[in-house]
Amino acid sequence: MPTQDVINTLLSTYGWTGKAADHIVNMGGRQLAGIGNKVQLWQTLNKNLWRYARANGWVWTAGAGANGNKQHQGAIGPGKPDVVRGEGTLGFPLLDDTNLTLSCNCGVFNTIARQLAYHILGFKDLELSGEFTTATFVTLPGTRPFDLAWTGNVRTVANDFNIIRALKFTNHSFSKGPDGLFTDATCKVPSFANKTDIMWFDTKDVKSTILIEDTAEWRIVDNVYHAHGSLPAGGPPYYLISAAALKTNKGLFPAGGAGLTQALINSVPDLCATNNNWPNWWLLSPSNLSDNFKQWARYFLEIPGYSKGA
Repeated sequence: MPTQDVINTLLSTYGWTGKAADHIVNMGGRQLAGIGNKVQLWQTLNKNLWRYARANGWVWTAGAGANGNKQHQGAIGPGKPDVVRGEGTLGFPLLDDTNLTLSCNCGVFNTIARQLAYHILGFKDLELSGEFTTATFVTLPGTRPFDLAWTGNVRTVANDFNIIRALKFTNHSFSKGPDGLFTDATCKVPSFANKTDIMWFDTKDVKSTILIEDTAEWRIVDNVYHAHGSLPAGGPPYYLISAAALKTNKGLFPAGGAGLTQALINSVPDLCATNNNWPNWWLLSPSNLSDNFKQWARYFLEIPGYSKGA
């Protein structure tokens, strides 16, 4: 178990005393010193990281980390301990308060947890690992990411983003802990056994036709891993359509009235109203779609009674 003296000495060695790393490890009432069980220590560290980021305005930015410029390069610094193999220095600017934009993505955020575990808490290199999924999926309703401003980017006709609180991802990073289970600090999920445990559903591409040049904004729900009351009324198949793509074709819907109308489509911004600037998505069932839209979309969406051009 890490003692308080050892933790404080290592924080000082890295120049992290009084910085974010210090506040995460020595969080009031949740100090990590003295926790002897490594699984409990690892999970508490992840929870502390999430709490600190959420309380201090860290923002989720897709271009941060490996695809951005908010990282240190090379060695940590003169006279400081060597970097743990495989972890590099990605995320250290957030730990030492030099990332003034407070921005990171899921990969950087979970890397930070592993770096604190390695460099401050005494975990061995092989006790933890970075993990990921390349799936296009939507998280479970009620997901709480560290970015306080992001309530979700998936809605239905009946339920708005902040009611469902689900996030559409393509690719997502997390960690594997000392117990062999996964941990996603970004969304405060301390333990899950299978990668699909954090997924409400995944999606597949629509059929490519001359009607749509880019299918990325049109998705069909493939596997629903967890039933939930927020699924649209009317039953499957379900569609995940970007707000921008639906807006482009709003003329196929009635101008006003009940259900999905041009007025409702116009009221939803194309992008998340946060620092993410990621697309917003509609989760729809066939019953939400007008007959005009079904007639147009039948060539690339699986629509009962319309799929074969009927």
